[in-house]
Amino acid sequence: MFIDKFPQYAPIGEIGYYGTTSVCMPRLYVDRSDTFWIYSIVMIAFNFFSFMFVLSGFALIAWKLKNLPIKSDNSQRQSAKMNQQICRIMISDFLCWIPICTMAYISVSGVKLPNGVEIFTAGVLLPMNSAFNPILYSPYIENKVKRLCKRFRPSRNHTPIRKSFELNVNCKH
Repeated sequence: MFIDKFPQYAPIGEIGYYGTTSVCMPRLYVDRSDTFWIYSIVMIAFNFFSFMFVLSGFALIAWKLKNLPIKSDNSQRQSAKMNQQICRIMISDFLCWIPICTMAYISVSGVKLPNGVEIFTAGVLLPMNSAFNPILYSPYIENKVKRLCKRFRPSRNHTPIRKSFELNVNCKH
């Protein structure tokens, strides 16, 4: 029906992988029968080694912060806060990229992954990392999120009021 009204937009050839998904994302989970499996492996290896490089850099920063001579309580608090932030960033990146890399290597080795793995990757893992990174890297956003969490968390100083009741039962024998 569309082609009848607009023949100039008739398909010329097969659309392929990118025309069958709603996300413009390279195909990560391939097997060796695919013609572009090397591209996928190079891309996954680059992401894996980039993650390992960033992990080792953050580990070096944390180690240097730990071994710095402590001049004051304030510098100790700042160092501890920086280590906590580094730890949160690395956990977020780990939860995103290690499953993707692992599934890609498993796929290339010949194991058939369940349907929906690419949807899970494109719909959950990558957006999760993208959503958490601004919170983790920006102290302004982190402070806003902490204030929002405090608003909904019950206060620890507030003791709950327990209502007691008295039950008078007169029993006559």
